Amino acid sequence: MENVSGMVKGKMKLVFADILRELKASGYKVSARLLNAMYFNVPQSRQRLIFIGVREDLGIEPSHPKAESRPFTVREAIEHLAEDGGPNLTPVSEKYWPMLKFGEAASKYHPQGHLFGMVKLHPNQPSPTLLKSCGNPVCHWIYPRFLSGNELKLLASFPSDFQTIGSIGNIRDRIGNSVPPLFMRAIAEHVKTLI
Repeated sequence: MENVSGMVKGKMKLVFADILRELKASGYKVSARLLNAMYFNVPQSRQRLIFIGVREDLGIEPSHPKAESRPFTVREAIEHLAEDGGPNLTPVSEKYWPMLKFGEAASKYHPQGHLFGMVKLHPNQPSPTLLKSCGNPVCHWIYPRFLSGNELKLLASFPSDFQTIGSIGNIRDRIGNSVPPLFMRAIAEHVKTLI
């Protein structure tokens, strides 16, 4: 199973403990660890809680994959797309984009701390976590615009020929809800090979 890292923070720790108890009561040995997709060939820092369970009667201890790669940068992932033509900035975003240094969120400059999801990508770091339904999503570091569907796909480790349908908002939502394919492949291969 996969869930957000917040599952082991604050009040959610109680829910996390309930989930572990229920899985163990259902006959599973369970291990849960925070893993970051950026160490599994995904050019995005996306920390997720990964539960791995194995039926008790199999006598196998659950474990997690070890990091496979160094973090890949935004530049390495999408620079070749150049001016891919992502959506224009909103009027509010246009105000903040010039203020942002690489890797900064607009919330740093907004008087009420709003626009936390509007981040100007840092070309030499992995992308921050791509969020679902973010009205002011991540921005290109050179061009004053939001990311295109092609750029979002690559930062989430979907292959470039992966077909998406719908509006850019639909694509952003699906990618924000997804588990990056290369991250999930590493977990699945670990389970298949070692468990």
